[in-house]
Amino acid sequence: MNNARVVVRDWLDIPLPKLRDNIAHWFRVHQVFDGWSGTYQHLPIWRLAASTGRWDTKAKKYAARTALHGVDSALRRAAMHRTPLPAQLLPHLLQRIRADHRLDAPRIALLQLIVNPPGKERTTTMPDSEAPSHGENTGGTLQAEPSQAYLCGRAFAILEDIQRAALPKLNATIGDKYFGTAMTAPAAVFTNLHRGAKAHLKRLRRDRPGTGVALERKLTEVFAAIDRAGPIPTMLTMRQQADFVLGYERQRAEDNAARAEYKAMKEQDGADDHDDGD
Repeated sequence: MNNARVVVRDWLDIPLPKLRDNIAHWFRVHQVFDGWSGTYQHLPIWRLAASTGRWDTKAKKYAARTALHGVDSALRRAAMHRTPLPAQLLPHLLQRIRADHRLDAPRIALLQLIVNPPGKERTTTMPDSEAPSHGENTGGTLQAEPSQAYLCGRAFAILEDIQRAALPKLNATIGDKYFGTAMTAPAAVFTNLHRGAKAHLKRLRRDRPGTGVALERKLTEVFAAIDRAGPIPTMLTMRQQADFVLGYERQRAEDNAARAEYKAMKEQDGADDHDDGD
């Protein structure tokens, strides 16, 4: 006598066209722009789930069996049914980002899915020139008026870029030291970081004037936008912390895209010079 039992863990009763639309929407919302390659990354559910775990710095991967319990099932349901992700996922993911000092494509994709629940899509990590200004999310829709937290994230990325440009051999950047504080309480660190950036810019204007002028212009513009919204926040809510991280990542993606374009242009100029020499 066979006493085997079958356990049904999920039942999907949905028209096939609706399922197709839901899954297409899932990929549009979570796609992450890679500035270096100029392409968009779409992440499988197992990578999204793994990114909720602890990052193992030595092994350079997420530690096995440390992911949030049940997150893979929640992600599958959200993808197929177009439903919001569990409320506990956002605070858990933000805590892991702060603790691990690890921000990568799977975690950015998860944040985009969390802050863009069905019908309320608005945040993107794609460059301004690529992103729509309204309508359906195609990698996230640009906020018409970016939140102050989002702008603070962009400012932090620019401050870090200025430090790297001025001190290219530095082992630990302000991102390594202050990212966790900046994403929760930006006012606590931004004044000193802004002051330090001014010293770096002075050095860049002397040694690398083109770079110095470009970075100073970007920094001035983003802080002007922050100031128009009011004083730099002393504390950020969970949602605002997510905005900060997405703003930071968006700025980095744009900067990487600009570097890749400049590198390609220089290589093309070199190839043209070589052809002329022949």
